[in-house]
Amino acid sequence: MSLGTLREQLTYPQPEESIPENAIREVLGKVQLGHLEERFGGFGSKLDWTHVLSPGEQQRLAFGRVLLRRPDLVILDEATSAIDVEGEQSLYGLLQQMGSTYLSVAHRVSLYPFHDRMLELKGGGAWQIKPIEHAL
Repeated sequence: MSLGTLREQLTYPQPEESIPENAIREVLGKVQLGHLEERFGGFGSKLDWTHVLSPGEQQRLAFGRVLLRRPDLVILDEATSAIDVEGEQSLYGLLQQMGSTYLSVAHRVSLYPFHDRMLELKGGGAWQIKPIEHAL
């Protein structure tokens, strides 16, 4: 999050005018932030979003960025740590529907159903990649 408009927070790093408002509204609804436009007086509101949005809202907004950009690869580092399990499942479901490849760094076993494999760090430099069903 940075100082800038709500639109800039969602379209970063693309030019903000490159994404239509209806697409932004749709994505905000999907990540359960549809209320932000009205709450802050529109997409042109310029605020310091790190102080205005809760950590969970910031993480949802970051998922919104991903959904708007639709990258081939997404790397997520504790991307849902401030979101409840139900919200986490909803966001990862959206990620799966999008069809991108993603890699998650996380501590929650609730994310296992959204992944095929796990990298287990064993200590002393040892590691192992194993199917998720063996991790349960």
